[in-house]
Amino acid sequence: SSTFPEQKWSYLLPPGPSTNKFVSIVVDERGALWSATGKTYGDGFMSFDGLRWRSYNADYDSNLCSNNYYKVSLGKDNSKWMSNWGCGVTIIGDNGKVEKTFNTINGLPSTLDNNLAYIVVGGIAVDDRGTTWITNRTAPDSTAVVLMKADSTLDYHVKRNMRNPVTIFTDLVVDQFDTKWFANTSRFDNETAQGLLYFNDKSVTPGISSGWGRMTSDNGLTSYQVWSLAIDRNGELWVGSDQGITIIFNPADPTRTVATYHPLREQTIQAILVDACNNKWVATKQGVFVLSPDGTSILERYTTENTNRKLLDDDITSIAWNKSTGTIYLGTEKGLSTLSTPYIAPKASFDELIFKPNPFIVPASTPLTVDGLIYASSIKVLTINGDLVKNVSCPCGRVGFWDGTNESGKPVATGVYFVVAYGEDGSKVAIGKLAVLRR
Repeated sequence: SSTFPEQKWSYLLPPGPSTNKFVSIVVDERGALWSATGKTYGDGFMSFDGLRWRSYNADYDSNLCSNNYYKVSLGKDNSKWMSNWGCGVTIIGDNGKVEKTFNTINGLPSTLDNNLAYIVVGGIAVDDRGTTWITNRTAPDSTAVVLMKADSTLDYHVKRNMRNPVTIFTDLVVDQFDTKWFANTSRFDNETAQGLLYFNDKSVTPGISSGWGRMTSDNGLTSYQVWSLAIDRNGELWVGSDQGITIIFNPADPTRTVATYHPLREQTIQAILVDACNNKWVATKQGVFVLSPDGTSILERYTTENTNRKLLDDDITSIAWNKSTGTIYLGTEKGLSTLSTPYIAPKASFDELIFKPNPFIVPASTPLTVDGLIYASSIKVLTINGDLVKNVSCPCGRVGFWDGTNESGKPVATGVYFVVAYGEDGSKVAIGKLAVLRR
């Protein structure tokens, strides 16, 4: 007989993610992290609002067809589009609730002729008109991309033969000229790539025919395989492949303004993220590289070895950025790692300047943080009498730094100082008061 005959078992989930598989991640407008978990034997998808994890699983939610959610994209109005391998795409609203699933029943073409209910959706993107572009794998009738217009009706006018030869779209980005650029390779696809395809039916971009253009290694690409795409803050298109990075400096004339980034030539570029300072965070199978805005130098490299295994795996599947906090998320199939950075999105206009710490003790081992800056700010530190102490450039994010020294590099004296922040044209100004204590 049992020693504890009345004992009953209960199952408790730990206060953490439901799986270690973070194959695709984004941060939404509220700062919540969203993650898809995989193509085969996936575990649905997850969210983390900074306090708690939430799991979305087909075993408990009849709105979900299966757990094979492998791609997450951000849509308009802070919606999250969860792409499924076989069941279409599920839309999560701003409130975190399942709103709708698009599949073959309500408007998306089937991926397979012998299984009309089967559909694989890749990434989505929203253009300036509020139209959502949905990549629909090997759809029949030459439907290359399905559009959801601003009024939520579906449109199928973007035509291209996707089956002969087989052409796959895994993701896309929209540039400042309203051209859509399509990636064609991911860790879940083994189809032969057809090059970098792009579409703009309103454009006179060279190389476009019937709205479509195509670039290959003959045009300067490092490879036919396009794993990742990103538009940087200068409007340049960064293209990641299995052979490094190609930069298209002017997407309006792509074949004439293309260059190869040689230092990462042997790397598979699985994701590219652009931060507030226009640095490029590049996810590879050998860790993360941080490149300067122009791509001429490697600023940092993070691996499991040089982070003492705080980075859980060198095979980085995806990268996301919380623009309000500067936190960088690094997704792998062995878990999620985070990195605190000063790369916080700048404010649209000046409000209040915040100083941390205040009072500021000098000499200082860590600089003063000035929070509340607009893009391309500079700050002047002035004495109470208005004499200039130091001028500091803060070219990108919401925060700037002062080391507590004057123009000669010497620590300043105890006193009260004015900090004046101003934009690059001098028309926007903010002023704050700071106490400094000299040791």
